[in-house]
Amino acid sequence: MTRETMEQIDALLGGSTTPEAFAGLQRVLRSDPVALAHYCRQAEIHGRLEWELGCRENQLSPVHIPTTASRRKLRVRWHQQPMVWGSLAAALAILMVVTLYRGTTGQGDTVAMEPAASLPRQPVSAGAPIARLTKSRQAQWRESDRPDSPWLPPGRMHLLSGTAEICLDSGARVILQGPAELELVSPFLARLLAGKATTHIPSQAAGFVLETPSSSFSDQDSSFAVAVAGDGSTEVHVIRGLVEATPRANPQLAKMLSKDQSLRLADDHILTGTHERHSILSFAADLPSPMDQPPSRYLHWPMDHAEQEQTAETGDHAGSDFRASILARPGTSENASADFIKGRFGNAVQLNGRGAFLSSGFPGIAGAQSRTVAFWVRIAPDTPVNHAYSMVAWGKPDAQEGGKWQITWNVDAHREGGQKGAVRTEFGGGYVIGSTDLRDGRWHHIAVVYLGGESTDVATHIRHYVDGQLEKITASKSKIINTSLIADESLPTYMGRRLENDHLSTGFKGALDEVYIFPAALTPQQINDLYLGNTAPR
Repeated sequence: MTRETMEQIDALLGGSTTPEAFAGLQRVLRSDPVALAHYCRQAEIHGRLEWELGCRENQLSPVHIPTTASRRKLRVRWHQQPMVWGSLAAALAILMVVTLYRGTTGQGDTVAMEPAASLPRQPVSAGAPIARLTKSRQAQWRESDRPDSPWLPPGRMHLLSGTAEICLDSGARVILQGPAELELVSPFLARLLAGKATTHIPSQAAGFVLETPSSSFSDQDSSFAVAVAGDGSTEVHVIRGLVEATPRANPQLAKMLSKDQSLRLADDHILTGTHERHSILSFAADLPSPMDQPPSRYLHWPMDHAEQEQTAETGDHAGSDFRASILARPGTSENASADFIKGRFGNAVQLNGRGAFLSSGFPGIAGAQSRTVAFWVRIAPDTPVNHAYSMVAWGKPDAQEGGKWQITWNVDAHREGGQKGAVRTEFGGGYVIGSTDLRDGRWHHIAVVYLGGESTDVATHIRHYVDGQLEKITASKSKIINTSLIADESLPTYMGRRLENDHLSTGFKGALDEVYIFPAALTPQQINDLYLGNTAPR
């Protein structure tokens, strides 16, 4: 399955395809079971989301938020949610394509197809981390390859004995069993050069490929175990889902394998008449989490309702109650308002861009400490650029030496080259810009991760995840992060207001829901749990 096919599926489900593209996609789905499986999964997710979210008019009545000089009690009234016909259409599409699938090929049949194409990625900066060592059990590394921190750059790793779990930034996880040699190439590519490993590819890591000297293996929402022999031949056992196994020198022999199926491959052919050398029970499917792992500490504003112009903060942490006050910037329109609408989980707050915002007493996370900020956002397609700033921010206004932390959407695609409308993280003189235009009227889950630590190139230490998936970076400017929390210079955590009192920005216009702040860099799996189930990690 190619990137073009994935984009055609997205366009079809988003209602923006053409008759010619639809006809071409049908031909692909008839011949490519990997693309067909991806379509079925995406169509199901799309239909469920449309059913849950409803139409844009499904919101609570506007609630006028006065300026700080006066206090009024908020009143909330419900509107009935209408039926969404888009979900029914998606369900019918699933039924149609599954019927098509049953009439084409059986699981496990050999099919002629092109090798799986990797998604387009920006070049990996030298020395920039692309993975982390998340778990290990009695792991002994070759001295020259011993990790000196959990963060792993591209390169080879030799595990002499024991077991280690490596989580790539894409969300793919590799359980390496010593003795083994693994090469990390990019967040979406790793090579098992010798030994045994179990690979888990969740849906968020679509496009990830594990290569061996003789073969390559890809798919999404699947798990498989691989063993590389001394001659480079490879044995694969599928644990879950579908896996495309491809001899590297003869991709026309690519074979689809399903759960409990196994195979041995050389570089140019499939080995037949030979028995598997490894039992599936000899592979480590996963590593248990430490029993003494402490609960996570975090702040959480669910945005479900307001009492006395404040919305609750329900996180797990010591110290003060950091509930957020709903305010309006002095001098802004009397029509500044916050509407409580149906959100992604429970309710959400809709800011009309005329000066209303939320202010918490939480000062933010200081210095170069690692952090994760996650939330849901919905932005209308016609939102003007003066309503971009900002979704979440704290620190020193106008700082040019890394003293602020501000998350917004990118307003200028010409001056700095980044994707307009994509998530933009600013840290005072520096920035990182993602690739997904958020201005489509749909709910999107955003997670911004900073790995932490002193660095002269912090653009390599920030990750953006949109709807659980790692974002391509379209533009960045490096600057040391040193977020300032000095009381008389810095501002506390804002939601919906720019740190700088810039007359060009009247306030953020859009909806926010389930805002989290963690004093740690979450793993892709933990981010996916937030995205799928609003589940805070341990």
